Amino acid sequence: MTTRLPGDAKGYSLVIIIFAEDFTPIQLGLGFTLIGIGGLLAINRTFDETALRAGLKNHALDSILFPKDPVRNATQLLSNLNKVFPAKKGNHLFGPMAQIAWGTPPLITADLALVLEFGERLRLLILAQVVAVLPTRENELVRLQMDAVGVIDFDQGTAELDATLYDSRLLKKFVLTGDMALRMQWEGAKNFALAVGGLHPAFNPPANFPKLERVAINLASGDNPRIRCEAYFALTANTVQFGARAELYAEAHNFSIHGEIGYDVLIQLDPFHFVADFHAQLQLKHGSSNLFKVKVEGELSGPRPLHLKAKATFEIMWWDVSIRVNKTLVEGDLPPLPKPINVLPLLKEALNNSSNWTARLPDGQRPMVTLRTRANVAGEVCIHPLGILTVKQGVVPLNMDISRFGPAAPAGARRFTIKNVRLGNLSSAKLGDSEILRPEKDFFAPAQFFEMSDDQKLSRPSFEALPAGVSFGLEEFTFTETKDDWLEVEAIKFETIIVDNTQPAPTPRDSNNRYTLSAILLASQSRFGAAGVSDLRRTGKAKYSTAKDKYRAVNKGWIIVTAADLSAQPMPGIEAGKPASYSEAVQALNQLKQENPAIAAGFKILRPSDVQAID
Repeated sequence: MTTRLPGDAKGYSLVIIIFAEDFTPIQLGLGFTLIGIGGLLAINRTFDETALRAGLKNHALDSILFPKDPVRNATQLLSNLNKVFPAKKGNHLFGPMAQIAWGTPPLITADLALVLEFGERLRLLILAQVVAVLPTRENELVRLQMDAVGVIDFDQGTAELDATLYDSRLLKKFVLTGDMALRMQWEGAKNFALAVGGLHPAFNPPANFPKLERVAINLASGDNPRIRCEAYFALTANTVQFGARAELYAEAHNFSIHGEIGYDVLIQLDPFHFVADFHAQLQLKHGSSNLFKVKVEGELSGPRPLHLKAKATFEIMWWDVSIRVNKTLVEGDLPPLPKPINVLPLLKEALNNSSNWTARLPDGQRPMVTLRTRANVAGEVCIHPLGILTVKQGVVPLNMDISRFGPAAPAGARRFTIKNVRLGNLSSAKLGDSEILRPEKDFFAPAQFFEMSDDQKLSRPSFEALPAGVSFGLEEFTFTETKDDWLEVEAIKFETIIVDNTQPAPTPRDSNNRYTLSAILLASQSRFGAAGVSDLRRTGKAKYSTAKDKYRAVNKGWIIVTAADLSAQPMPGIEAGKPASYSEAVQALNQLKQENPAIAAGFKILRPSDVQAID
């Protein structure tokens, strides 16, 4: 407990961990028993994700989940708690802890905690320590110990899980190591990646994905001899990845032998395609001089055609010879694409779907009044009189030339644009009028709409914000006093009546004596009075939003620059100052090359931060 908040502010912060052990186990069924129970409570405190993840390597969870001998280890325990749960006003934590065992006597023990953070942020913290000793603790052949930290951020729409093996052994002397991570985002730029032991070397992971240590076992106690086996497995939105590697090294009397064998497989699900890289080598050396070496490396890709490309090298001292293989093992073409799809009817159907239409108030504006609840009518959208109407669809990106539609080719039109809209009897507004009609973006998978090479599919973002619809309506509104404008303000008259049992009945007043609220005062009241400043929108998820966008990532997109001096160039179809996705930048560059190939040949696509770093 501390009696001062950060910044020497008045108040206090508190964190309490309470737990009970050594009671008669409670049977949970299926061989599971509850052997410990507890909880965590924190007031004006948050949790530090960075400290928790760093603690996976130095056992910081030992100070949170059922700490051993807390009296003797009080100093270290309290220090760790202050690092993991720092003081922060307006944030509070609460959650249960449980210690669960399986088997009799226990073969697997798991310490678990689910901690909810509420207040300025809404997050769920998941902590776990799992220990498995097989076949028995007295006859230990396998020991697996894992610490895990997970965070579900409801404000940002993300889920993260990190885990690592520690003090794990096979036959009491062979060390087991490895990491695991999961990253998922369902709001904003959607992505998903799960990896045990890491990712394929050629795969470009999400920006926040950590570098993982391979799941490995060392079958020797030192570096001479050294026998190491490692592996990994990963899943992403459109790929399956796995691989393994084994290494042998031994040295004696200035002679050394080194052998290695491994493979990496990357499977693309849609359309189905795989690439398997393999390598193997064995080398004998005297000191630093090569005596003998044989090496094989290659790539197998398929399924049709099934192609093998490999190289084998044989070396004796300074002499070597290589054999290359480049052969199609199974003839055949790629699976035929489905019949071309006419995209326009699908797009029109999506735009006519009322569920794709939403109404909102302009940014920073307040509703002034509460709309009466009414039953939803099929095909209708209820909009505030001062609101903005938005339509977005997820069928196809707009204002871009597509070359495919999922696994098929598009039939007919390949570029779709909303040029104008009509509201009742109001005249249409052309796209580009920033005051009336504005483009709206949503996230699409570029590989579903544009032809890409395998390298581009691995290196480019899995999802990008591309044009998906439009919104129309004014971002600002004003009150006027003249009858010539769209809003007419008249004077309001009202009277005050005091009802009191101790006083005679009120005498009706003449209407001429009523108080008159002028039009000018009414306009001021409507904007700055109680209704105007009422914050009715801080409900639901919005009540957890912070005053500052501290946790919001700013996407500056991509720009086109000249290779000579890295000066930014205007991009056709992209409003100046607005961030562009990578696919939009590619299409803009292609258009520039068509208009002036000589000049555009010296252009390239970069992030604004890359240009600043180079400068």
